[in-house]
Amino acid sequence: MTEPPFYVLEAAPAITFTFGGLLITPDARVRAAEGGVIPGLLAAGADAGGLYHNAYAGGLAAALVFGQLAAQTALTR
Repeated sequence: MTEPPFYVLEAAPAITFTFGGLLITPDARVRAAEGGVIPGLLAAGADAGGLYHNAYAGGLAAALVFGQLAAQTALTR
């Protein structure tokens, strides 16, 4: 990468969250218990559940991917 903008994320290893959380759609909308989604509610990172089934893949990856999806979803409302 030679062209800005550049982004930096400082990270330190730690136990940061459990495997639970709110169930979300692929575009980061929070699923409602009775079906569908909860209007205007988005979740990413440690707040998003159902991402890990057999093993832990890293919380920063989920935060980055679903954080960006949540931002895109919020902007397209």
